[in-house]
Amino acid sequence: MLSVAPIYKSDGKGASPGTLIVGQVLDAAWLQKFLTYSQPTTKLKIFSLQGQPVVASHSDLKLDVWEANHFSTEVLPKIRQGQSVYRIEPQSGLNTVYAPLMSSNRPVAIAKIQIVSGYFSQALTALSQLLWGGLGLATLLSIAIAHFLAKQISQPIKQLAERSQTLAAGDLSSPIPGMTAGGEIGQLACSYQEMAGSLKTLINDLEHRVAERTEELELARQTLEERVQERTEEVRQQHQQLQQAHDELQRLNTEVTAKAEQLSIALRNLQKAQAQLIQTEKMSSLGQLVAGVAHEINNPINFIYGNLPYISRYSRDLLDLVQQYTQRYGHDPEIQQRKDAIEFNFITTDLPKILTSMETGADRIRQIILSLRNFSRLDEAEMKPANLHEGIDSTLLILQHRLNEEAHNLDSIQVIKQYGPLPPVECYPRQLNQVFMNLLSNAIDALESCSRPDKQIVIQTQMCPDNQVQVSIRDNGPGIPSEIQEKLFDPFFTTKPVGKGTGLGLTVAYQILERHQGQIHVISTPGAGTEVTIDLPQAATSLPIAV
Repeated sequence: MLSVAPIYKSDGKGASPGTLIVGQVLDAAWLQKFLTYSQPTTKLKIFSLQGQPVVASHSDLKLDVWEANHFSTEVLPKIRQGQSVYRIEPQSGLNTVYAPLMSSNRPVAIAKIQIVSGYFSQALTALSQLLWGGLGLATLLSIAIAHFLAKQISQPIKQLAERSQTLAAGDLSSPIPGMTAGGEIGQLACSYQEMAGSLKTLINDLEHRVAERTEELELARQTLEERVQERTEEVRQQHQQLQQAHDELQRLNTEVTAKAEQLSIALRNLQKAQAQLIQTEKMSSLGQLVAGVAHEINNPINFIYGNLPYISRYSRDLLDLVQQYTQRYGHDPEIQQRKDAIEFNFITTDLPKILTSMETGADRIRQIILSLRNFSRLDEAEMKPANLHEGIDSTLLILQHRLNEEAHNLDSIQVIKQYGPLPPVECYPRQLNQVFMNLLSNAIDALESCSRPDKQIVIQTQMCPDNQVQVSIRDNGPGIPSEIQEKLFDPFFTTKPVGKGTGLGLTVAYQILERHQGQIHVISTPGAGTEVTIDLPQAATSLPIAV
């Protein structure tokens, strides 16, 4: 076996001046010399990596059965990886180790070492005897040292412990035992004595300070109690004043709330009275105007209507006379020329038609005058049975010019009457006509604001249970938005332009129906129209006096 290494100077600098080569022959003599340092039972054998024996310490160290079967599969692979293989043979008691011989960090040969198990048993027995002997000797030495330390250290420490308990109990004057002893125990006892003196001085100082602070606290407590009593009395007086002020504010608040409620009620009553007064005066003035106009027109129209039969008879007589005269003197050229000039034949046929149309027109004027008088009813200020259909028809006749608007390039409004059999209703006729006027005017205003061609107003009357009369006025106009439906009966609330509506129509209608012990209901769907329903008792038990 050869080993080669370069030679350098001691400082490691410069080039290598040479190379050191060391060799050792591994033969049986070297193995015998190597084994002199081990047990006689140890055997050594060196193999090549191909498994060929190189040298052996004993000639009987040959391949056994296990090596013949497992040497190339289990031993050589691990040796090539630089690992050792260890196996035990229980039958023979041999311990075999296969170790790689390395050169330049790689295996170059295999060393097989066999050691008999008895060697390990002998070594274990000797080691056990040595350990037990040492343990016994150490035990005896420990007991002796402990006994000595107990006398030299434990007794002073016990005395210090007992003195510590008396020191904790408050005995600071008694001396600390062990101060004369040397070493750490004496130093510890001196330290205890110094601590006891410091604690005594500190406690005395603390007692003195506590006494001073106690006197100060007592003085401060007395002063504080006096101040607390003074502040308590001031707070009590202020609380009484605040309580009195609070009670006074509550009383004033109650009075103000009551006054505000009274003023609110008075304001609502005043608004209702104002609305009623305005509408009543307006309708009263309108009724007087209508009655006066009807009276002034009625006299000349009666004169005209009364003379129309005479004019009709006179014209027929004159035409008969002219016809007879024509039969006798009709051959006269001048007369014939005059007849042609005045279109006598046309006059003969058209004059009766003119008289008939005049009679029809006069009769129409008489009906209008009668409707105006029925609507105003100035002579009916007291409650009386009335025909509601007549009041509705009179109102429609007055509003006829708004229902037929062809002249103003507006679509006419169709009125559909669905009258049911109604008995006379005990009421104030003029006031109910005012209600019909307000409701029908609102329906016409709504229809005029939309552009649909089939504008309709449906008026339906019927008799309901419990002797209730119901009048329904329904239009197919744009309807009323839901956010303003609850404000419909508020005084002066209107959605019409300035100058066209006063916001009193439905308010006055509600008051009139309330006076008649009736009810009014409005059902409106935006885009589908509005229906107003009136419920009236046929015979009111006790109605207030009409204004």
